[in-house]
Amino acid sequence: MRGGRSPKRTLVDRAHDFWARVEKTATCWLWTGYVHRQRGGYGSFCVRRGYAVQAHRAAWMLTHGALPDGLCVLHRCDVPPCVNPDHLFVGTHADNTADMLAKGRWKAPQVPIGEAHYRAKLTAEAVRRLRADRGAGARLSTLAARYGCSLPQAHRVVRRVAWKHV
Repeated sequence: MRGGRSPKRTLVDRAHDFWARVEKTATCWLWTGYVHRQRGGYGSFCVRRGYAVQAHRAAWMLTHGALPDGLCVLHRCDVPPCVNPDHLFVGTHADNTADMLAKGRWKAPQVPIGEAHYRAKLTAEAVRRLRADRGAGARLSTLAARYGCSLPQAHRVVRRVAWKHV
């Protein structure tokens, strides 16, 4: 020990603390510690101050040893808080992506379009009128000012790059 500091704790040093936070069910071993709700419900285990590891990765490493660089720990059961070593396997990021797609777990992000978007300045009706006015020969700068949008946005609307659905 230098300077009164204790040596850095390792995952193996904290194995007892880790397994104490696991609830074994008939199928999965569920992590009862901290869970990232915004990251899909995967658990997190704090090994030492400033260093945490995903719970399923910790379970794999405690059971099988160090994880080779660049590899991910994947779930056979598709239960994010599961840390049962029998349900875990190792693969590349590409394997993880392929597994996610094969199991139908990928969800396209739902981005609001048109008036539903929080930054929309135009309405569907305004877009129709803007395009009709441009077709009648009105200048883009005049239309942008009239409809309360920027000149580049008015140009994108007219070319149907923006508001394609209208």
